[in-house]
This record gives sequence, structure tokens and C-alpha cells, in this order.
Amino acid sequence: MENQKKGILTNIKIKGFKSIKEMDLDLKPLNIIIGQNGAGKSNFISIFKILHKIVNKEFQLYIKKNGGAEHFLHFGSKVTENINININFADNNVYKVSLVPSISDTFILNNETTGLKESLNILSESENESKLEDKQYVKKYLEGLRVYHFHDVGDNAPIKKTCSVYNNIFLQSQAENLPAMLYHFKKNYQIEYNKVISVIKMVAPFFQDFILEPEDKNIILRWKHTGYDKVFDVYDLSDGTLRFIALATLLLQPDSFIPNTVLIDEPEIGLHPYALKILAELFQSVAKKGKQIIATSQSIEFINEFICKDIIVADRKNETSYFKRLEEKEVKQWLEEFSIGDIWGKNIIGGTPNDY
Repeated sequence: MENQKKGILTNIKIKGFKSIKEMDLDLKPLNIIIGQNGAGKSNFISIFKILHKIVNKEFQLYIKKNGGAEHFLHFGSKVTENINININFADNNVYKVSLVPSISDTFILNNETTGLKESLNILSESENESKLEDKQYVKKYLEGLRVYHFHDVGDNAPIKKTCSVYNNIFLQSQAENLPAMLYHFKKNYQIEYNKVISVIKMVAPFFQDFILEPEDKNIILRWKHTGYDKVFDVYDLSDGTLRFIALATLLLQPDSFIPNTVLIDEPEIGLHPYALKILAELFQSVAKKGKQIIATSQSIEFINEFICKDIIVADRKNETSYFKRLEEKEVKQWLEEFSIGDIWGKNIIGGTPNDY
């Protein structure tokens, strides 16, 4: 548990990024970000994509493919000189970086530092053993950052395609290697695999099990229907069922495969209210294990499954995003009759179009 707690983020500060002019936000094991379309939820989540790209040396290409530096600066370079990101970990570790726009419309990484708050170190090649340990720890954490979004389940979606059976190091962001991961778990982690199957059956009682048989080192998702001998393929699953299968696999996989911080963009899409209840329970279970969940949502039914301290409200005013942790005292009198999602739907806590 102690090693897992190291990966929990306790605070994130952002300045000058897209709609986020300035943010100083405390994070907990469970963080559900709610707000209307355009409030800045996706911008907040994309900060973690940026951090992942930086450490994997894919940053400049990512910036170029997504509109250039001007697209990422708050109101452009005429208003914002640079982007500052500062993340704090539970063990007092810190990572800081400043992104300065260049004349080629990309960014220069400036003052990238890591270490303990008391003795931050500029990242360099000549570091003593303790500094290297800090650097490698932060590097490993940033490498593991992945924003999961299982929205695309159309005919040509990555999740429906054949993948290499050896592509099983981690579940990819769109679950494009889902069959390989399930095959790996079935062979080597039977307890966790059985948990995945059991939870899927709770939401889709017709589902019996996966048929995971590699062909020429490739594998595709196939499954068996309860009461039928016929083998069905991935195209026979409804969109909601397929999304839930990906979510269940992500959240019930062995602990060593679950990132310390799990980022999920609108997991509720296409799910039945009962499936949302099960999903919320999975979120809470992962958080209790010492992992961290950061997810966005616009579903009243899903938000109803959480408590005040889990909720972060995103608002957008004057083209600027604001984020705040919901405090129980703000809604105490309403909680006697309503759940959090219902209170949000009534525009009592903000995060709705009326606040724009």
C-alpha cells in the first residue's frame, strides 16, 4: 500500500493552459469532475496527456498535431507568456515544468524540476543517487499516465480489431489491446479474470465467458452467450456492453497493472443506470486500494453514487475555467432530500450552462 500511496497526487497547479487561466486544486483518491459542455473538464484532463507526452519524448509532435503552441496558451501568446504546471505527490515529491512558446509554434521546456519540496532539483544528467531516485520515480509515474476513453465502439473502432497476443504490458487508452489483456489475465491471473467475468454478468446476464484463442499470434474478442453453443464476436455486443467490458477490465485487472492515477473521460456514455451503480462501486474499490481515480462526468445518475468530497465542480465564466472541490456545508440542507447529482441538476452548486 505504501508504494501505491506514493503515486497519489495531492495537488495540481496550472497557469495559462487553454481555458485554465490559473488553478490550484487539491486532489483526493476519488475525484469526479462535473460541469457543462465547454466548462474545461477535458482541458483539465488533457494536462495529464501533456505530462505523459513530455516524459515519453512525444511532446513536440503532439503540440504540432494539435494546433501548435498558440492553441494551448490561454488566449494565445499575446495574453499568456507561458504555461506552468506543478504537481505534488502524497510523499512530498514535486514535479514542475514551464512551457515557453518558441518561434516555430512549439514549446521549450523550461525549469523542469523534480524532487522533495524541501530540495527541488533541476533535472540533469549529473545527479547523485538520491536525486536520480526522485527523477526515476517521477519519470515512471508520468510514463504511466494514460487518459482512458472508451467512446469509440463503431465498426472501425480500435477495440473491435485484431491485436497481437503479446500486446499485454498495459491496457491502452482506447482498449485497442483488450483481447490480449484478457487472454493474459485468463492465463496468469485467474482470480482477477474471474472477477471481470462476474461483474460483466451483473450488467449483461446473457454473457457467459470470453473465447480467447490466438490465431497466428493475433487475437480478437469473441464470447459465448449463456445457453448457446454458438460463438459470438465483438460486433454482436451492444455499444454500452462493450464499453462496460473495457471499464471492468481496466478497474478489476491485477493491482500491478492499474496505473497509480487512473484518468477516465466520461465513462458513463451509453451505460444503463444499474451499470453506472456498479461502475461507481468499482471506482470506490480502486480508490480504497490506494490508487487514484480522476474522471469527468455529466451523468446525474452516475454523480448520485458519490458524496460531496468526491466531487469537483467545473464552471466557465468570461471564457475562463474555474474548478472547486464541493463542500458539504454548501449543500447540507439539500442532502436531506436529494443526492449530489440531483442537486447539480437543479443548478444549486454551479457547473451548469446557466453559469456561463
